[in-house]
Amino acid sequence: MRDTTRKLTVVYCEDVRLELTGQTSLIGIFNGTLLAQSFPLTLPKFAISVEIGTPFEEQLRSLRFELTTDAGDQLLAMDFPQEVLQQQKLAASQVDLEGFEEKMVGFRTQFFLTPLVVQQPTMIRSKIITENGEVKGAALKVGQGNPVFPHMQPLSQ
Repeated sequence: MRDTTRKLTVVYCEDVRLELTGQTSLIGIFNGTLLAQSFPLTLPKFAISVEIGTPFEEQLRSLRFELTTDAGDQLLAMDFPQEVLQQQKLAASQVDLEGFEEKMVGFRTQFFLTPLVVQQPTMIRSKIITENGEVKGAALKVGQGNPVFPHMQPLSQ
């Protein structure tokens, strides 16, 4: 069953830093593809930035985040405790949504895999599972190739 009322945004990157100013910095974002020269691929640190949105009138009652590969490996499975969902509900009740067309609230979180080990080319897929069903997030293709841009030739004078 698909949950059509919730939103899931996932960004795959090398690191996520929470700055003193309250901002979040995403470092080394993978834009849809992660290339490895050979397999197995081992990255010392792999970060996943997750943003979950829900209609204001429909707060989350259950929430699970999963990260899997098409090769059948479960990289991450996290059931959010009821205390966290209750805190989110309380925080959402204090948000002023006046003037917004879409009355959505949500939260951001990060996950870190240290290390990320991938045995073969595959797709990494993300999803959340709520009391209303599944919401799929962005996928990341892990393939074989040269991960470095070829050096550009100098312009002739």
